[in-house]
Amino acid sequence: MNAVDGKVAIVTGGASGIGLACVLSFASNGATGVLMADVNDELGNREAQKINAATNCDVQYMQTDVSSEEQVENMVNYAMETWGHIDILINNAGICPVVKWEDITKKNWDHIMDVNLNGMFLCTMKVTPHMRKQHGGRIIFVSSTSALVGSNIAHPAYGASKAAGLAFMKSVAKEFAADGILTSAILPGPIETGISRSFTEEQRADMAKTCLLKRYAAPSEIADVIVFLCGPGGSFITGTSIQVSGGALLW
Repeated sequence: MNAVDGKVAIVTGGASGIGLACVLSFASNGATGVLMADVNDELGNREAQKINAATNCDVQYMQTDVSSEEQVENMVNYAMETWGHIDILINNAGICPVVKWEDITKKNWDHIMDVNLNGMFLCTMKVTPHMRKQHGGRIIFVSSTSALVGSNIAHPAYGASKAAGLAFMKSVAKEFAADGILTSAILPGPIETGISRSFTEEQRADMAKTCLLKRYAAPSEIADVIVFLCGPGGSFITGTSIQVSGGALLW
C-alpha cells in the first residue's frame, strides 16, 4: 500500500521547487489526483503533462495567485468538482526576494505578506469546510528556519511571514483536531530551488555554512517528509513544526 493511496491533494506553488517535488511524490505514491496550483502557466502545464505521462495519477495544473481570494476559491471549487474530495493541502506558495534595508517599503512588505501569509490563510480557510464535512484531512505549511531566527539574506518580511504562519498553523491544529484534520509545518534550511539559485555565490556559500551537513537539500528530501506526514505514519502528528534543515539551527 502506498502512503497516499486514493487521496486528492492541492499543492500551491506546485510548478517548481518543493511544490513540484511534492506533486511528483504524491503522484508516485498512489494519489488519485493532484491539483498543481501556480502562477507560471508554461511551467505548470509542462510539468503536469510530464507527471501524467509517467504516473497513474491525474495531475492538473491551474493558474492560481494565492493572494487572491477569488482565485483560491476557484481553485478549491475546481478540485471538488473534479474529484469530489480534498484530502491534503500543501501551503507551499511563497516568495523570497532579496531587498536591501534601505529599499524596504510598505508596498514590498505587504506583497510578501500577501503571498506568504495571507495565501496560507486563504487556502486553509477555503479548504477546511470541505475537510470538516468529510471528517479528515492533512494540511502542511511549508515554512522555513527563518521563522525561528529571522531573515538572513531575504527581505525581513520573509522571516516574519513564516513565523506568523507557524502561529496560524497551531491555531488551525487546535480548531480542527476534533474533525480529524491534522496540521503541521516543515522548516527547511538551505535547499536547492529557484529562490536559492537567485542568491549570489557568496550568499549561497554562507547559507551552506549554517548547515551541519554543509550542503543544500534536494527538494525531494523535503517532499519525502511531507508525504510521510500525509500518510499513515503521520496519524498522530499535529500542531508541530519539523526542521528538515541538515542541522542548520544547532550552532
